[in-house]
Amino acid sequence: MSEATPTQCSQLSAFCYNMQSDPTAVTYKTVYSHIFIENCDVLSAIYPTYYTYSAIWALASIISTVYLYVFIPAESRLSLQKTLLLLPALKAMEVFLEGLWLGYCPWVGMSNSAYQYIQMARISIITICYTVFIAVFYLLSKGWQLCV
Repeated sequence: MSEATPTQCSQLSAFCYNMQSDPTAVTYKTVYSHIFIENCDVLSAIYPTYYTYSAIWALASIISTVYLYVFIPAESRLSLQKTLLLLPALKAMEVFLEGLWLGYCPWVGMSNSAYQYIQMARISIITICYTVFIAVFYLLSKGWQLCV
């Protein structure tokens, strides 16, 4: 590494780390180094939890769908009930993609196209999820018409 010269320090006197009363005296020497640490072993215990949560959300979506379309007569099904089936299904997809992303260890090898496609899918599903969530909750707060 090159050291700061007195000329450089005089130009940046307010910002120069080594500037003393004597411009030729350099009392502090610094070395900047970057250490790349990957913690993939930490994630190996975490991402299966995302798969479990994804399965729970998918199960909630399936149970809700079966209940709505098997146990409730067609003339009694409301548009709100049909729309609310989207919430656990979208959340299941979001949590599954997050687990898949963490399973690939996002700190390593971002040049692989599989990582990039998973990242694009995550961003897309999150955008769709929260747009739908906000729209449904907005419609609920405005008094959604509960007609067939």
